[in-house]
Amino acid sequence: MGGYRTRSRKVLRLPTGEGACPAEHDPERLDRIDCNATKCPSATPKCASKVDVVFLVDGSGSAGQDGFNAFQKFAQSLAERMNVDADAGSQVGIITYGSTPTVSLALAGDAAAVTSSLSAMTWLKTDTNTAAALAVARAMLSDKGRVGAQPVVVVISDGSPISSHITSDEVDRLKAQGVRMTFVTVGGGISRTALEKWASWPQGDNILKVPAYGDLNEEKATQWVVKTCPKLTAT
Repeated sequence: MGGYRTRSRKVLRLPTGEGACPAEHDPERLDRIDCNATKCPSATPKCASKVDVVFLVDGSGSAGQDGFNAFQKFAQSLAERMNVDADAGSQVGIITYGSTPTVSLALAGDAAAVTSSLSAMTWLKTDTNTAAALAVARAMLSDKGRVGAQPVVVVISDGSPISSHITSDEVDRLKAQGVRMTFVTVGGGISRTALEKWASWPQGDNILKVPAYGDLNEEKATQWVVKTCPKLTAT
């Protein structure tokens, strides 16, 4: 349910002297109108868009085993709501990260491979090197992303990266490639200011923030899919 239409103004001539132009997402340059505010059908919606999605699952020490299990289960719920198909549906890539990233699955349109790879993930118990995981996701999308597919990265985490500066650089590189950046976070370990800087616009559609691991439930998984996929089908 829900969607929006936008219209924007481009800068035709750079300001001179003490002149200035509003920022790209300033209301003077970008207008948003909500639309399609109809209630979803009772059946669980499934993504019917052609998307290449990379899950970055935080396996650092802060979550503990139970927290990591919640991340793993939530990623599985998201994958179940994707129409995994290498031709017209979703491709899914999986990266678990701590001090270093581990590729559990390169982008693939094989539902069985996605399920088994998510089940095989293990808690790494180390630092939160989000930037390194983002760099691997960028290379994965460059190498295996499909023409005509929307690239999406979803970071599932509970803690700030060991370097916010390098993380910002990697986010900027992904956005420059046209990648949609989404974040699913637990607790207050990552500041709202940082999330709003990293998430794609509109930030409200690309940040899913919950207070506790137990709140990563089926309803939240459906909420993420509805906001991320332009086309849905009922299952």
